[in-house]
Amino acid sequence: MKKIFAIAAACVALVGCAKNELNNSRIDDAPIGFQAVVGLESNRAGLDTFTDADQFVATAFLLNENKTWAANSAEAVQYFVKQVVSWNGSTWTTATPYYWPASGSLTFYAHYPTASIGAPVAATIDASHNYIFADYNVDTHYNADLMVADIVADKQANKVPVTFRHKLTKIGVTAIKADATDVPNRTVQLTSVKLTNLNNQGTFTLEPTGTNAWDNRSGSVAYELLATTPTVITAYGTQTPQTVATQQEFFLPQAFATEDAKLIITYQIVTPVAGGAGTATETIVKTLALKNVITDSAFDMNDYYTLNIIAGAAVQIEWEAPSIVGWTSETLNINL
Repeated sequence: MKKIFAIAAACVALVGCAKNELNNSRIDDAPIGFQAVVGLESNRAGLDTFTDADQFVATAFLLNENKTWAANSAEAVQYFVKQVVSWNGSTWTTATPYYWPASGSLTFYAHYPTASIGAPVAATIDASHNYIFADYNVDTHYNADLMVADIVADKQANKVPVTFRHKLTKIGVTAIKADATDVPNRTVQLTSVKLTNLNNQGTFTLEPTGTNAWDNRSGSVAYELLATTPTVITAYGTQTPQTVATQQEFFLPQAFATEDAKLIITYQIVTPVAGGAGTATETIVKTLALKNVITDSAFDMNDYYTLNIIAGAAVQIEWEAPSIVGWTSETLNINL
């Protein structure tokens, strides 16, 4: 879900498996193919659609005939493990073709991306068929849009439909001045938008039931969101808030039980000095507890939060009608 937050600040409103007989050699049958990754069930936090250059990783489990994943997943055996699926010009498929079993059914797991900055994005599969990303670090996988697909169970033929969901949180920043007109002789600029005391590492687990969650979170990291500093706020009034360039996009989902995690916004109001004698700059720092800013006091999976910073309307200096204090009259008698 995409969520927009207006954040207020002082002078500026900022606002072990049973054996099954495997059959991977069906004759005169097309290899297993994947649908062109539809749904994505996202809120446009990262990847919108897959292109011909994209790849993802898939694993398949085999169950004998008359068995279902819901009732018999513990009996399933691996049919193929963590194979890269890519577009071959006509369909989404693995480099080595795999064919539908002569009987029984296949259940599929998948994740994206195949690699990112720092290290491959790799899952492990335990004896209970849990799909695990152990000690996943959002900084090691800098700005990688980790997605894990819904389990596709009990398939026997046709292309495999894959629906990915974002498993991280995305944060964006926009800004606007509340003034109905662009106030002359006054510039408002952001110099820092920082998040502090955030967990940056955790373990994500997708269970055979489809239940999935993060646990074992750790780390206490500060992030500067602004990619360009200072950033002058140019949009105003009823205009569309301007998008502020950010350098960190994806964060670990986490709850804020205390007020330790902070959003710290630093901004400046710059006013020219009459006569061309430079400028007067007022620097203001606003510190807010994320617990009090974010809905449900938590960064949720698959949620895209926009921090919309609203610079409050300028208050022009005005003068009351001048008054004059009358003369105090005195008569001085001078004797000659």
